[in-house]
Amino acid sequence: MNVAGLEVKFKYLDGQYKKEADYLKKIKKNQKKYPKDTYILFDCLGGDMAECIDAYSLFRYMKDAGKKAYYVIMEMSPLYEKLKAENNLDGIIPLKNTMYTHPGDFLEITYELLLRAKVVISSFGIYSRPMNKFIVKNPYIKYFFIQHGQIFIPIRMVLAGYFNADNSDKFLISSEKEYEILKQYNFPENKLIKSGLPRWDLLEQTPDCSEEKSIFIMFSWRRLTCDNFDNSLYKQNLLKFLSNKELKNYLKEKNVKVYFAAHHALKGLQGIDFNVDLDNIIQVDSGNVSKYIRKCSCLITDTSSVAFDFMFQNKPVIFYLLDKGDENLEDIERDGFDYFYTSNKDVLPDIYLDEQDVIEKIKHYTENGFQLGESTKNIYSQYFYIKNNIRQNLTEQIDKICSSCD
Repeated sequence: MNVAGLEVKFKYLDGQYKKEADYLKKIKKNQKKYPKDTYILFDCLGGDMAECIDAYSLFRYMKDAGKKAYYVIMEMSPLYEKLKAENNLDGIIPLKNTMYTHPGDFLEITYELLLRAKVVISSFGIYSRPMNKFIVKNPYIKYFFIQHGQIFIPIRMVLAGYFNADNSDKFLISSEKEYEILKQYNFPENKLIKSGLPRWDLLEQTPDCSEEKSIFIMFSWRRLTCDNFDNSLYKQNLLKFLSNKELKNYLKEKNVKVYFAAHHALKGLQGIDFNVDLDNIIQVDSGNVSKYIRKCSCLITDTSSVAFDFMFQNKPVIFYLLDKGDENLEDIERDGFDYFYTSNKDVLPDIYLDEQDVIEKIKHYTENGFQLGESTKNIYSQYFYIKNNIRQNLTEQIDKICSSCD
């Protein structure tokens, strides 16, 4: 099995597939006998430590609205531990093993629900081939892909399989900007749900330490290995930027805190344990970034979709492509960064290749209380269909689609 360029072997796959085949046969034989009245939702079931709140936030809304909604989650997830401690497990379906390595476990544990499922909703897509055989193009179950973030770089999304129209019955988009990208790949309009990410409703909650002025730094991941990570421009330039004395002294003088989160996929997929030991940087757990998305005043990133979480709140985003052209990167990534830079530098404000330009822009926003100008607000607004009651709107669209298919 190939995961992000790494070859992984599982000794137990033969037994898993046999077990899975039994459940596939049972479900396909029996599901047409049952009414379709349940919603099954899940985020990432691959075992990494990403903060999964997209499908979960929609599940919570549906549950509170009285729907028969269920949320599948890994037992190792911090969210599951939190819900367990709060005795808040109604509708929660825990998995001991990942769906990627033990798809049969998913089928066994959700068997009764799958017989009655009208729709399966996920924010991370389905990468297990056996699960694709069952859910994708299953006439009895609709599969809706609601995404984990807006689309930035189409070529990377194509590689990840996000843009294959055959992989879902419906695909969530958040703006006409995304629609224009999907049109390039002949994505049929009747596949699209035009709303927004469910988690954005949570951004209206009162943040912690709201008076604190702070910067959140979170760059996306790279298809690097432990062998070439140390020599990459990604690591070298990121550490150089984080330790910049001019920036450190300026932010200390202005009493602006700096929070940094290494992307969860670096460790989860590549096995790279990237820790930053600098006295001016507060490193935070990548599995708990929503807290900092709400409380921080500004974001510095490259192409992470967390940018839209800040744009949604009208907080400044500074894009720093710190390793564009690095020979350590795969061709698909270099092409992706070239696309992002050439396609967006005249559309999105604040896209830079040079560290000093980033520092000057940080100073600009700091001196102006991290407030956006009206022209930047107008640009940001183009990336959102709606900014209120997103989960209600999305649920109503899902119900309407499901009703038309009954």
